[in-house]
Amino acid sequence: MPAVKNTDSIDKTMVIIGSSISGIFFIGLAVIVITRLLMELHYRKEYRSFLRAQKETVWNETNNPLFQGATTTVMNPLHSVE
Repeated sequence: MPAVKNTDSIDKTMVIIGSSISGIFFIGLAVIVITRLLMELHYRKEYRSFLRAQKETVWNETNNPLFQGATTTVMNPLHSVE
């Protein structure tokens, strides 16, 4: 009688290792995507709050007596027109 292999006892080590690694990878990827999504929603909320506060701000147009204009005229004595 020839030896018959039992097909029920297949080595599933590689299947277990592969599924464990892929499971860890996809869980990590899901955590990263969810974190980025929550951060994006938070940043959009903060930006809307900033725009709302910027619209509500009223600036007074007053003249500052200490301010002097930045333009000055300097004459070069070596190149003066005679």
